[in-house]
Amino acid sequence: MNMVKDLLKPYIYEDLLTVAKCSVDFSRFKNKTVLITGAGNLLGYYLVCAFLINNDLLNLDTKIIAVDNNDYLLDRYRELSSRNDVDFLVSESYDNFCAYKVDYLIHNEFNNQNNNLAISNLLEYITKNNVPSTVFCSDASVYGTVYNGKTDICENELGYIDPVRNENVQSMRMAECIAHKFAQASMAKISFARLGKVYGAPLDINDILYSLLEGKTNLKLDLSNVSNRSESYCYVSDCARAILYILTQGVDNEIYNVASDNSVAKYRDFINEFSETSTGKLICKKGHFSPMEPEHFILNTEKLKSLGFKSKVTLRDGIKLTAAIMKSSM
Repeated sequence: MNMVKDLLKPYIYEDLLTVAKCSVDFSRFKNKTVLITGAGNLLGYYLVCAFLINNDLLNLDTKIIAVDNNDYLLDRYRELSSRNDVDFLVSESYDNFCAYKVDYLIHNEFNNQNNNLAISNLLEYITKNNVPSTVFCSDASVYGTVYNGKTDICENELGYIDPVRNENVQSMRMAECIAHKFAQASMAKISFARLGKVYGAPLDINDILYSLLEGKTNLKLDLSNVSNRSESYCYVSDCARAILYILTQGVDNEIYNVASDNSVAKYRDFINEFSETSTGKLICKKGHFSPMEPEHFILNTEKLKSLGFKSKVTLRDGIKLTAAIMKSSM
């Protein structure tokens, strides 16, 4: 079987290695099966690859079931798809899991949160198979507009969501609520992760930031409708590490904010920082924002840190890593 190190570009492999070598006790995954939904997105890719790398390094024989609701899944993994320690499964409604008995499950498919049948099938599968540990991921947008008089948001604080303009966010909050109540009623071992803005290098060339890396100057980007509030960010390797901490040490039915302790910025500042790291320069239109909008949308991560987690990658270093990986992939 080909080693992961031999199939990936060095920058990508070294970044993935920081997840594989984190302080989580990977020996608990020896001869176990881990199912990961959303395996085709960036976070899912980092999680899958971390397990495969540790199969190479530690001979764990962990079996990975990589699930996504889109058939581009295999394109993301390319040569890795030939390994015999990972099965790839395309599923929109999660009705074809029955062939697998899994020990750990990470639900990371945000696009399926508004699919009631998929959520129902997933929760039914967790119960019927008595899955020992599950992490149910959602986005920090489920908090809505929070007015708490503080600079950060704790897990027990929720605000208003416009159900018309933010239908997907409303659906995500409902899916999380259903899973939460389901876990209480069935005694299912589910922990919850609310992710701040996760960033890293996209693995397919379709992102506007590639234009900056290609050296195009004066690239115009309309940010007039982008929120001007300060928000929490988390580089993808830190986020993947956090999910593993929650999977192995999280308390059942508890919710954990996932973000970096030292990565807070406005989105336009994030983009400008990226443009300075590359060879291009952005021209951003000035936006007009409601004075009623809260100034901060920063996640309190004390509960996550109580598990022993500590973020490692700053916003600036994460952007540098992102640029380096994207350039090495071109």
